[in-house]
Amino acid sequence: MKLLKFALKMASSSSSDPMKSSEPQPMDIDESTGLITATAVGKKREQPLYDVDLEAGIPEPSKTTAYACFSVTIRRPVTPLSAVAVAYSFLPYLVCLSFFVWFFLREQIYPLWGLATFLMISVICEVCFKNIFKEPRPENSAVRSYGMPSSHSATCVAVLVWTFLEFLVPLDGISPPLSAGAKAGILCLTTALMLPIPWARWYIEDHSLKQVLVGSALGVFFGALGFWARVSLLSGMPVTAPISSAMA
Repeated sequence: MKLLKFALKMASSSSSDPMKSSEPQPMDIDESTGLITATAVGKKREQPLYDVDLEAGIPEPSKTTAYACFSVTIRRPVTPLSAVAVAYSFLPYLVCLSFFVWFFLREQIYPLWGLATFLMISVICEVCFKNIFKEPRPENSAVRSYGMPSSHSATCVAVLVWTFLEFLVPLDGISPPLSAGAKAGILCLTTALMLPIPWARWYIEDHSLKQVLVGSALGVFFGALGFWARVSLLSGMPVTAPISSAMA
């Protein structure tokens, strides 16, 4: 008799606890948190439903194929035009290295001043202007730093403007002793290397059109300022002169 009462008591206790029942419990999805909620005896049991941040959204497939390298977005699949734009975006780093090697081998004013122009404008744009404006880059850019203004555009346009002023402004003593054909060749090469860079930065969506236009405008200003500073500090010397003559 005692054994029968004990069995009945255990059966009653098991049926009174819904959490221990084998029947499935009602499940709800909380849309605000993305969690599965099971309600039983006034309590909620929660477990994650999604592994992604619902507020941020699921990344687009195109973004998973893009990555940043030296502030340049490389995106797959690569088209011929995007390959050209990426190559131009890396060109300023190669130009800086070329200026350094050129000055090391020839010790002329032009590569030294060109290298100084690149580095100074880059620091001004990256450290000062971008932290003042704090404007993000376009959404599809893989680069996470601020984008206003485009330092690529500013540095390259500055070198282009400065080079044109050095070779074309007829001031006494500063005009390089080169033939008209040699000057034209240098200016054409500089234009072909420097001018497409703002377009490249816009095309691969590392900068908006406004950011490259502002950067280019700053480049015009800094290029003219660099020319004025150069002829003021090293007056009477062509840009092709060795730096030793300026130190004498």
